[in-house]
Amino acid sequence: MVHIKISQLQEITEDAVKQVWETVDPLLRSQREQMDQLVRAVKLAQKQLVDQREEDSKVLAADGEAIRSGRADLVQLLLLQGSRVDKEGLHGRCPLHEASRLGNVELVTRLLESGVRPDPRSHYRLTPLALAAQNAHLEVMENLLRRSEGAASLHIHIF
Repeated sequence: MVHIKISQLQEITEDAVKQVWETVDPLLRSQREQMDQLVRAVKLAQKQLVDQREEDSKVLAADGEAIRSGRADLVQLLLLQGSRVDKEGLHGRCPLHEASRLGNVELVTRLLESGVRPDPRSHYRLTPLALAAQNAHLEVMENLLRRSEGAASLHIHIF
């Protein structure tokens, strides 16, 4: 029969706990450091996303103001500066929606020549053509139809 004193058992237990802690502690520290790095990376990504959204909002506001002003020179300047005039704004509408709604043929033409799609849909499923039609902007409608996919076989005569 083995007799161990309680004091010896405490020493053995303390030594075992120290050994386990010496093994586990670096692992926990490493995991904690990795978690801290991950949290920092997520916070940075969130900040960059917020910054990008704020910048996009400013660009959309500038694009929208240029379109609503009807000044083709401002729109041309934005295009030359690389503005993404196909970017969606409020309710999924883009500058082409607004120019079509206003019936500004020159702006619609410039936007189409810059490469924007002639038939984007807003969140309410409205196209620039629908907005032009609602406001009886026939010349804008012709322009959009000429640029639309599959419009090659479509002929429109406006009297």
